[in-house]
Amino acid sequence: MLLVAGVLLILFGVGNWATGAVRTRPHAEYLRLHPGPKLRNQNLKADLLEPPDDERQERDVARAKLEFYQVVLSGGRFMVLLGSVCLIGGWVAHRVRRYPNLVPSGR
Repeated sequence: MLLVAGVLLILFGVGNWATGAVRTRPHAEYLRLHPGPKLRNQNLKADLLEPPDDERQERDVARAKLEFYQVVLSGGRFMVLLGSVCLIGGWVAHRVRRYPNLVPSGR
């Protein structure tokens, strides 16, 4: 059962990893090309209360999408890691059942 779970986790993890890697590029590129205005003063409250313009909204949407796909990317990496652990654990459990002499008995 661990073998099947490991393979499935690896497959879904690779899919998430690839999706996250591909989908983060355009949003990161947009944010790199449109960094936004520098803070004119140190009063963050005044900057937050300014009415939003279209470019600021686009940056906020791009930043939100970038952060979402970064979570997908890191989740995919974690799923690949967990799937690898399950796959190795299932293989070891299968080998121990098949060859019980490999495990030293505590006699």
